[in-house]
Formats: sequence, C-alpha cells, structure tokens
Amino acid sequence: MKKKLKIKIVAGIIVTVIMVYMAARALGGLDPWVLFRSNVNWWLFLAAAVLFGMGQFVRAFVYPYGIDCRMTLGASCRVVMVGNMANMLLPLRAGEGLRFAFFPPEYSAVRRTRLVMTPGGADVVAILLLSILAIPLAAGNMHPSTVQTLKAAGIVLAVLAIAFMLAGMLIPRLRRMTHLYITSGFARMVGWVFCSWVLLLVSNWAGMLAFQFDPVQAVRMAFAVFATSNIILFIPSSPGGLGVFEYAVVFSLSFFGVPEPSSVSVALFLHLVQYAALLPLGALAYLSGLRLQRTTAAALRKSV
Repeated sequence: MKKKLKIKIVAGIIVTVIMVYMAARALGGLDPWVLFRSNVNWWLFLAAAVLFGMGQFVRAFVYPYGIDCRMTLGASCRVVMVGNMANMLLPLRAGEGLRFAFFPPEYSAVRRTRLVMTPGGADVVAILLLSILAIPLAAGNMHPSTVQTLKAAGIVLAVLAIAFMLAGMLIPRLRRMTHLYITSGFARMVGWVFCSWVLLLVSNWAGMLAFQFDPVQAVRMAFAVFATSNIILFIPSSPGGLGVFEYAVVFSLSFFGVPEPSSVSVALFLHLVQYAALLPLGALAYLSGLRLQRTTAAALRKSV
C-alpha cells in the first residue's frame, strides 16, 4: 500500500474516532445494551448477515460477469468489499475514493472512474426503484414527506429515462454512444446490482423476523426501513451512517406503532448485521490483495 494511502486511512480513522465520540455524546440516552436484553432470535441474525454478505458477492459480479470481463472475480471483490468496509469505518464515504486503489494496476484513471461511476449510477436507480415499491406496500405507515419524495423521484426517473431514449433516437452521436455503452454486459451489470440490493432488502426482512414480527408486517417494515434509511444515507455522513441509520430505523418503525425501546433494538440489530457481514469480508478481500502483491513481487524477482 502506498504511503499516501496509508496516511489517508490513518487520518480517516482519527476523524472517525472523533465523530463516534461526538455521536455518542449526542445520542446520550441511547443504551446499546438494550439489544442484548431483547428477545431476539440470533439464528436469524446469522441468516441476515449471510444474506447481506451474499449481496456483496453478487455486487462483485458487476465487473467480471458484466461490464469488464477482463477483471477477475478476486479483483472485483477487493474493489467492492474493501470499499464497503472502509465506508463502515471512515466518515463521508471515504471508501468510495479508496476503491480506485484496488483496481488492477494497469487500469488508467479514466477507466477506473468509469468503472466506479457506472455501477454507482445503477445503485442509485436500483435503490430508488425498490424504495418506490414501499409506497403501495407501506404508504399508510410512512411519513407523508417520505412518500412525496419517493413519488417525485419516480417521476424524475421516468422523465430522465424517456428523455434519454428520445435523445438516443434523434441525435446520431448519442445513438453511437448508446450502442457503445449500452451492451449485453451493461444489462447484466444492472441485473447484478438489482439482485444485490434485493438480497439486502431480504436481509432486513430476516432482521425483522428475528424480533418475532408477523412475516407479512415484517415485509412492509423492511421496505419502509429500506426506503427511509437509503434516502437519508444518500448524504455522506458518519462512518457506516452511525446514528443516522439508527434514526432512520426508529423513525420508520414509529409509524408501525413500534415502541421506541423496541425500535432502537431493531436499529442496532440491523446495523450490527451490516458490520458483521462487511468487516470480515472486507478484511479477507484486503488480505488476499496483500498476498497477491507478495506473490507477484516474488515471481518478478525470480524472473529477473
């Protein structure tokens, strides 16, 4: 790892510690041990973490089985999982910038930028479309402003899609660019992105079941939490959305009549699921990258 990157990570960790301390002060009365005093099915915690982890593996398919067939699955896992792990530990989604360092060394800066931004755009669309499904499923249990935001987002997406199609048909240069970028690999990439977010949504549902909520009601809760938390977390904030995510979950569940102590437990549980899945996977991906670097360096020394 380059010295400059190490300095960024150390500086980020220092900022994270400060932000965690400030968040703890701000959340004052929040008792994290309430989770362990709750009647929780911890087998479903394991199931939720596995589902969340599976979502990360599926997300890693976007490159080798989508828009960049020359990238290995191992390299793709490092880009996805190390970046997501860093987002859970560093503030302001610093992991998005760290992803660039884990692409194969021969990739240019322009190529890396395109490969980060293209699936990132698909992420936004997938999140919004899945969140819009919360309107018919949980509209009666969501804040009116959240529903209006999702409806507005749906209209904007539809208008942009129509404008893009019309521009592609009427402007020759854009039509050529469309044929260049909108390929079967692009379609597969979009499919993998959607599948990964569906798995994360199912992970939320398993988390709700762990608290003995009715399965059908748990579906509505999972969609409401997914929609509200992802809308709020579009804005970069504390590491892993610490505090912000908990607020989104408690806020969402309040419209289902869930008492605050119980909703706090659910929020902590769902956040713990994310850390339990992302930190080990990210660490393994990072260590595999270091091992690959050592193996490559040893092979080069032997060949000289």
